[in-house]
Amino acid sequence: MLLTALATAFPDGRHTIERLTPGGTGEALLYRRFTGTAFPGVVTAGARVDFAGTGLFAAGSGAFTAQRHVDDLRALTGQPRPDHTGS
Repeated sequence: MLLTALATAFPDGRHTIERLTPGGTGEALLYRRFTGTAFPGVVTAGARVDFAGTGLFAAGSGAFTAQRHVDDLRALTGQPRPDHTGS
C-alpha cells in the first residue's frame, strides 16, 4: 500500500539500495532510501522528499517467504517542503 501511494504522489520517485547485508540463514537486511518530487496538482507540488527505510527478507526453496520493513515515516511527515533551489 505504501509503495502504491508513493508511486502515485511522486511519479519520479526512486528507491536506491544503500546496503544489502546477509542476516541469519536465508535472510538479508536491505537498507534503502526513497527520493522524489511531488506530483503537479498536489498542494505541495514540486516539493522534494527524502527518507530512509530498512527491510528484512527471508527466503526458502528459491523464493521469498517473508518480508518485514520499517520506513522512517516520521522524517517523511516533516516533508515535503517546496524546493526553492531551482533544481
